[in-house]
Amino acid sequence: MKIFKFNRIKALSIILFIETILLFLVLTICYNLYFHYTNTKKMINKTIDFCQYFYNGLIDLMKIVFVNVQSGIIEITEIFNNRELALGFWIIAIIICAFSVKGVRKTIPGLLNSMFNIKLIYWYSSMIIYFICMLLILKYIGFWELRQLKDSILWFLIVGIISSVRAIEKGRDIRYFITFVKDNIKIIALIQFISNMYSFSFLSEVVLTFIASCVSIFVVIIDHSPDLQSKGGNTIKKFFNFVLISIGILVIYHSTKFIIINFEYLVLVDKVKDIVLPLLLSFMFVFYIYLFTVISAYEVLFIRLIFMKTIDESLRFRLKIRIFLFCNLSISRVNNFIQRSEIMQVYIRSTDDISDLFRKYKYHSNRKNIQEGSNIS
Repeated sequence: MKIFKFNRIKALSIILFIETILLFLVLTICYNLYFHYTNTKKMINKTIDFCQYFYNGLIDLMKIVFVNVQSGIIEITEIFNNRELALGFWIIAIIICAFSVKGVRKTIPGLLNSMFNIKLIYWYSSMIIYFICMLLILKYIGFWELRQLKDSILWFLIVGIISSVRAIEKGRDIRYFITFVKDNIKIIALIQFISNMYSFSFLSEVVLTFIASCVSIFVVIIDHSPDLQSKGGNTIKKFFNFVLISIGILVIYHSTKFIIINFEYLVLVDKVKDIVLPLLLSFMFVFYIYLFTVISAYEVLFIRLIFMKTIDESLRFRLKIRIFLFCNLSISRVNNFIQRSEIMQVYIRSTDDISDLFRKYKYHSNRKNIQEGSNIS
């Protein structure tokens, strides 16, 4: 298959790069062992103990989940509340309806082929590994417990994956990621936690979920349709927003009432952990999506350079190294490199030509900063 074909030279280059890093680490450890034996030995022992704890924690987690699922100890109503079951009911219903359409069924093979592209598999794997490492770190410091597994997985599916996709589209500089952290540290998290403390009967939740979903879709349609807004759509939108607010107030009222009545039976420490967990996961995950966005930006940049015939082949690798050393982990520098260095307009025939690119970048960056400063003043 095509996805399993690879460039032999590229594979050897990657192996050589990994071997170089490993050799550097070994030499660094040897140097420190020779000159700082006691401290280095303690650090190595702590690192080994930490890795062993991670491994044992992961194995224990897998054993507990497997045993509980196999023996049927955990019932579905013990894992999910009625609101989550109602949401799952509608998701399954929509999937079944979609599969009943012939046109949709024809697109499934192509969709699956796209989903299991080798690059996407790398993305899935790295994201899952990072997510598991986050949970193990929280478990190591005594914050995370097995009972929070469901909430953690829901956070990963709803927030983690979506935030990674959005970061590629909108993460042009560090400000996006600062905004991402700020958006997650809001009173909304507390409101969501309170609203999830109490759920109605399954049938009531099915009806409420259906109404809230339909109304939300109608509001989005009105927002993106100027024709509807000019034909009295704003009045309808106000009514729909009133319906959503009413449902929200109803849920929060019953949840708050439930907390007040059962306050003495609630484990306060556990509830505080449940409130903080999604915020903490979001804060920890921002480092992954930032690094992921940087790597994606580099990939786009280097792909564009591959098709440039104005670059001497013997200088391509040197150029990439210089770009990496110059841009480092700065998303804005990577995204603006082609425009500000004017690399598409020049020939790269010597190392001096490469140095000129970075001089041009700095010149255009300084002009941009001066213009922005004058606009602010």
